[in-house]
Amino acid sequence: MKRRDSARWAFALVLLAAALCLAACGAGDGLAGDWTLKEISAGGVTVSAGDLQNMGAGAEAADISFTFRKDGTVKASIAGEQKEGTYELEGTEVTVTTEDGLSQRMTYDAGARTLTISDSGTTYVLVPGTGEGLALPLAPLP
Repeated sequence: MKRRDSARWAFALVLLAAALCLAACGAGDGLAGDWTLKEISAGGVTVSAGDLQNMGAGAEAADISFTFRKDGTVKASIAGEQKEGTYELEGTEVTVTTEDGLSQRMTYDAGARTLTISDSGTTYVLVPGTGEGLALPLAPLP
């Protein structure tokens, strides 16, 4: 009887170890992919990326996106400027460093599937996806 109980405990420990390894590896995998701007908040006002474009702020104002690759590299697009670099995920903190040495910290919430950048009283929230559903500003006809 004791041998059978020992085997059960050993099996349970192996399953627990496997689950912990998958959880640790899965955090990075959850970040991999395309992330685009959902909304910007400042001074108590929150504006969605689509509304920002529709208000005539131009596509550049809502052009904030990141593509995180599983190999630890990242491609960033901010206001039409493209940057390449690397990223590190430690707990909920993501640090992106571009090839020219610029660094940006973000908060990753795996449960809510959001990335948040806070900078000088402005908060940018990004969500997974390419942003293809954003409304584009209408230009007057000639």
